[in-house]
Amino acid sequence: MHEEPPDLANEQQSPNANYQYQVYDQQQMQPSYRVPIAVDNTINAPKRWRRWVGYNILAFSLSCMSMLLGTFVMALISHTVRNGLQQFVEKLSFNVAGVQAIAILLGFPLFLTIGVASIIQRAALYQQVAVKSWVAESAVSGLGAAFLVVSVIIISIMQRSDPDPSINYLWIVFTTFLIISTGISYFQWRQLRTILIHAWHWPLIAIATWTGMGTLIVGLGMGIIINNLR
Repeated sequence: MHEEPPDLANEQQSPNANYQYQVYDQQQMQPSYRVPIAVDNTINAPKRWRRWVGYNILAFSLSCMSMLLGTFVMALISHTVRNGLQQFVEKLSFNVAGVQAIAILLGFPLFLTIGVASIIQRAALYQQVAVKSWVAESAVSGLGAAFLVVSVIIISIMQRSDPDPSINYLWIVFTTFLIISTGISYFQWRQLRTILIHAWHWPLIAIATWTGMGTLIVGLGMGIIINNLR
């Protein structure tokens, strides 16, 4: 009686054995990391800073207009704002009415303004970041930084005796834009670290653009206009 070799017998009994071994070997050879989602490499182009500066200037321009419009509308429709600001100016002290007035006057318009600006900034990044988290974190961080700096400025104004109005106003504008843009850019940088080479370039350009333009236009420009109207 002819007997088959052991290996041949096992192969006939398990026709998929070799295939299973090959699959197992391939699985063992696969890398242990995950391949990231495809990113448009143009986001890391050498001249990307030009695009970033341009979109941040556009965002700044539209933000100024939307903030003025929103503040004007809130001042018109809110009786609390008018009474609260009047009490704050007369007494120069913190009170419930004054805090409510500042919160209503600046809070809602500022939230929407930062949201619109962040959408424009996202276009500079070729929409490579999630829109919901990008807009929400930018708006919330900017709003928090804004109320922090406003509170500090109000306290410092009340503690000073008689500062130079022009220098004081210019310093207030510079500090406000610097702190708000830094707060927003920090949270944006956290999202950009996974897709950008040298992601710290983004907050550097955004902070410089917003602080520089804010100081020149809102600070120096408006200061000159106000002084000429006196």
